Amino acid sequence: MSELTAKNLFENLDQAAEEIHQNAINHGFRGPGITNDDEEQAALIHSELSETLEYIRHGNPPDDKIPEFSGVEAELADTVIRILDYCRSKGWKVQKVFQIPHDSPDFSSRSDGAVIGRLHSCVQATFHGYSPSLVLALNVIVDYADFKGYRLAEAILAKMKYNASRPFLHGGKKF
Repeated sequence: MSELTAKNLFENLDQAAEEIHQNAINHGFRGPGITNDDEEQAALIHSELSETLEYIRHGNPPDDKIPEFSGVEAELADTVIRILDYCRSKGWKVQKVFQIPHDSPDFSSRSDGAVIGRLHSCVQATFHGYSPSLVLALNVIVDYADFKGYRLAEAILAKMKYNASRPFLHGGKKF
């Protein structure tokens, strides 16, 4: 892995996206002859958000793959990884858009489930022609993690390292 650290990750999202995307190629999830249609990618991002919600519903126990992090931290990291991989696969640069000032929800007045619901809506809007909403989702994830005190950057890096150590197609996944 590169010189990405928890302190510089969110200033180097395009580099992170490149590393994540290259790992997906190395593990057989992307590349020549591999179909990655938008609907499938949307479903995979939604699945990570749904896994986040399930960890919230069950009291946020440690993750089974990176147990030094809570399940919510790990699943939000997985969501960010999928978003960055998708953006890179489209040739989108996220850093400049990520740095644009944005309005974050008032997390103190929303339930965790409502925040995850909003993230689902942002992801869905992307696949209905409003591509900036995926980067808005990324901003909301980062802001929400900060509000909750989650170690998101650290979890992303830990999950990137874990994913790099996994077998081809992560042991037999179809996509």
